[in-house]
Amino acid sequence: RIQVVLAQIRAGVWRRNGETMLRRGWFYRSSYFYDLGLDLDLFLLQCAAVLLPPDELFMTLVDRFELASFLGFAPPTPPPEDDGEVWATWDVQCTLVEDLVVLVAALVSERARLGLTDRECIRQEVVARLSVRPMSHSHLTDSICRRWHEHDDFEPVLLEVADYDPPKSERMEQGKYRLRALVTAQQHTSLIHILVRGFSHADYEAALEQTRTTDKQNRGTEGGATSSVPGGSEGSVMMATPRIFAGINLLLHSPVLHHMIFNILCKVWCTRGITSVQVNMALWLLQAALETVGDVEEEEEPAPPSGPGVEAAAAAAAARGCAFTSRSILVNMGVRLPARNPMEDGAPDGGQVGLPPGSS
Repeated sequence: RIQVVLAQIRAGVWRRNGETMLRRGWFYRSSYFYDLGLDLDLFLLQCAAVLLPPDELFMTLVDRFELASFLGFAPPTPPPEDDGEVWATWDVQCTLVEDLVVLVAALVSERARLGLTDRECIRQEVVARLSVRPMSHSHLTDSICRRWHEHDDFEPVLLEVADYDPPKSERMEQGKYRLRALVTAQQHTSLIHILVRGFSHADYEAALEQTRTTDKQNRGTEGGATSSVPGGSEGSVMMATPRIFAGINLLLHSPVLHHMIFNILCKVWCTRGITSVQVNMALWLLQAALETVGDVEEEEEPAPPSGPGVEAAAAAAAARGCAFTSRSILVNMGVRLPARNPMEDGAPDGGQVGLPPGSS
């Protein structure tokens, strides 16, 4: 419920309450509080992701965010109570979908409470902050919680991943720390972390632009940058997962998630309001699913974990219109589905009518 309220605040649903709600959303994700609030709440959701059938978890998220119709599912039974006020406009729903896919990406990618050492957590925070822009020492420590910037390993890690640029003049300027070339490969894995940490997505856009610039520079450099993802391989978007939490990767192989990704990408062609963050997160989840495709048996249905709860959740999702049945992303990518016109769901015209001819 906290994540839903935060998404509604960012979407402007609570604007009648003035700036009080905006301040609460900012404070929840601020460096003063995130290690005591956001990180722990995310860890509890990750525990739920391991214990619950993936299909049940995703349908619960879709219903809590009230996005069933937007994502092509039938409404829940019984339907949610209607207070008579229409607040979920198309633009509001687009913002809610954006926060939903960011939350799903965070569930499968965040490792702060799932096996990272203190030094690795500090490294992740420093790289994420410097991926947005070079920072002075004071600004960098202000953006990171006290638990990490007062840690004994903070200064050694900072010198390990960043170079210090001294002031260019004698005026009241501060020197800034800039990521080293060999660390820039980890910028890609920091993008989700930046989205989770920030109440505004402006830092994400800045980090994305800086990452693109770095990639262009490295493309002309012999060998390029090497990956420094803990337990990951070069070019990987996923970190290693502790064995006890290995089941969290099964989220990526839920047909409900594949249905959500399909509907988001489908809407890009013919509606307005679909943001670059939604598209990037949908493609990121698709890439992560392809990277972890070996975690499930492609020819075995249902994929482990199996049992009455998993089968009941899959049946419930199918009854509500889930377009896919396989737990293999490779199989589902080969399924041809009729092109769905989002205009039927009340979507505004984005300048195109339906999908391109022959699309499915």
